[in-house]
Amino acid sequence: NAEDCYADDDIIITIYHMGYIKRTALSEFRTQNRGGVGAKGSDTRDEDFIEYIYPASMHNYMLFFTRKGRCYWLKVYELPEGAKNSKGRAIQNLLNIEPDDAVNAVIRVKGLTDKEFVESHNLVFCTKNGVIKKTSLAEYSRPRANGVNAIIIREDDQLIDVNLTDGNSEILMANRNGRAIRFHESTVRVMGRVSTGVRGMTLDGGDDEVVGMICMQPETTNNVMVILGDKDKIEFEDKDVQVSHDEDGNMRVNQKQIDLPEPSRREYNQLIVPHGKTTRVTLSDGSAIWANSGTKLVYPAVFASDRREIYVEGEIYLEVARNEKYPFVVKTDMMEVNVLGTSFNVSAYKNDKQQFVALATGSVAVKVANKKNTTTIKPNQLYTLEKSTFATRIEDADIYEYICWKDGFLIFHNESLADVLKKIERYYNVVLTFDPAEISKVTVSGKLDLKSDIRETFRIISITAPIEYDKEGDVIKISVKQ
Repeated sequence: NAEDCYADDDIIITIYHMGYIKRTALSEFRTQNRGGVGAKGSDTRDEDFIEYIYPASMHNYMLFFTRKGRCYWLKVYELPEGAKNSKGRAIQNLLNIEPDDAVNAVIRVKGLTDKEFVESHNLVFCTKNGVIKKTSLAEYSRPRANGVNAIIIREDDQLIDVNLTDGNSEILMANRNGRAIRFHESTVRVMGRVSTGVRGMTLDGGDDEVVGMICMQPETTNNVMVILGDKDKIEFEDKDVQVSHDEDGNMRVNQKQIDLPEPSRREYNQLIVPHGKTTRVTLSDGSAIWANSGTKLVYPAVFASDRREIYVEGEIYLEVARNEKYPFVVKTDMMEVNVLGTSFNVSAYKNDKQQFVALATGSVAVKVANKKNTTTIKPNQLYTLEKSTFATRIEDADIYEYICWKDGFLIFHNESLADVLKKIERYYNVVLTFDPAEISKVTVSGKLDLKSDIRETFRIISITAPIEYDKEGDVIKISVKQ
């Protein structure tokens, strides 16, 4: 095995714009103090420049993707070694690439034999005509000397970028005319290796084309965080956090006054509630909001004189202060809920297949983004929006089942165990692994006290449902008893 001949040392991979590549030992680069002049890290050919620099180790894999949609593999130790002042060798000489093809994207992975890793990560492809495709990394985990087709490229199109994701990334695409589109990768279904993909961005016509794509991880924290209008961030380590604003925009957290810069009192704030925590917010008009775990709430420190408006991604329960002169509006990415004074729950998690409004008291009017008409719902009614089809329905329901999370409980009646586990995963901030098809066949009814620890919660579930569970590190594996 050639790998046994190379120590797994840290190295730096340099890729040039004109298609040259080299690896250099990290030890050749010395640390300098702040204020140093630096040292020359590489030499280039005329009109060439460094396009990518990757940290890696000798046993890592490099995946090369060409503009015609082919994929090739090389171990890092197979790359040409070069000193800092060397110019590298042509990638074309290392891979069996057609003369009229060229490498347009490179992905580094630690290895391809870890089944759990390759099955939990995806490759997202983007072409210049706005096509996007998501395929499991497992489809590219069996290297072949002559390469494979990574994506089917239509005529007059070409692959421009490939990103490695873990299923939770935000995708941003930009075109030549300066427009950009952002969406969550969960909206792109997983496709096979030999497939074309789907429309990711509609172009303006003429010579317009996509010029780039990036995949970003949403900002995460284990603490409740408020991002002020001037982008200053305040984190709170307390388990129970209550945020309140008075009519002048002054903020208090758990009864403690927070000193704010003057502009923040007139701008929008963001409240970010991590998984495993819930938070209560009192707005400047006196309205109270309970934010569930994994929620982002955008709201003004002080409402404008003619309109009260907030935006939510996640789940909130509201008790809106009544003011007939100034309507209260709750917006999600797909719905708008208009209300004067009432108590209701809005659930709009990005990765869920549905959004819903559960009305406890009062009356609200719901408008879906692509529809002109609004729908009024009454107390003890549930309004559900299917995100994939925009289909809606209204049904009578026990509303407390949908709002009991704010009191620290989960109540479910003949509910799919897969849906219950999703709520538990979100509330306790744990990683659960299970076979969705197998677990979805199990239905459960009952009440869970979320104040109990996770082991007690699963002990109770295993009594009422035919499941087995095993905790391995930070992951809980769940299976149906045979």
